[in-house]
Amino acid sequence: MPPVKYRAPRPIRIKATKKYINPMSGPEILLGKSLVAHSPQRMSETHIDIGRKTLRTYLGRDLPFNVRVWATYPVTRKPEGTKMGQGKGSIAFFVDRTPAGKLIYNIPIMNPLSESFPGYPINWQPLRNIAGRMPMKCGYRAQYNSFPMDRLDLITQQKLQADQRKAETARSWWNKRKESSS
Repeated sequence: MPPVKYRAPRPIRIKATKKYINPMSGPEILLGKSLVAHSPQRMSETHIDIGRKTLRTYLGRDLPFNVRVWATYPVTRKPEGTKMGQGKGSIAFFVDRTPAGKLIYNIPIMNPLSESFPGYPINWQPLRNIAGRMPMKCGYRAQYNSFPMDRLDLITQQKLQADQRKAETARSWWNKRKESSS
C-alpha cells in the first residue's frame, strides 16, 4: 500500500449565483410603517437612493426613517468592444440581493391618529410612490402595538359590568328553572 500523503484542503469560494437569492428564514417585523419586497430581486444603489430621496421629501427633515438594505454586492462588467477572455472585468456598480419578505424602508414614527381612532386610514402615499419605482413588486406593512394603559379604569369598569350582567342572567335563569320545577 502506497504511503498516504496529507494534502491541505483547497479553499472553497462561495459564489452566489446571479439568478438565485437565498430566501429569508422568517418574517422581519418592526414597529411603524414599512415597505416590504414581495419577490426576490437585485436592487442597485440608484433604486435605494431614489427611495431615500422620496421619503426625505415626504417626511421633511425632522421625521426619521430607516433604510434596511445596503448595496454591498459588486457587479463586474467588461468594457465595450472587449473580446472573450482577458480576465474578469472591473466593478461597474454595487447591488443588494433582496429576498422576498425583506423590509426595504421603515418609518418608525407611530401615527397618533391610528392609535386613538382604530378605523382611521393610514397614509401610504410615500411608500406607494416608492413602490412604483422599485425593480420588484412591493407591499406595505403597518405594525402598531397600542396598549391603552391610560384607559385602564374604563376597561376594568366595562369588564365588571359585563361580569355583573352575566351573573344576573345566570341568577334569573336559575330562578326560572326553580319555579318551573316546583
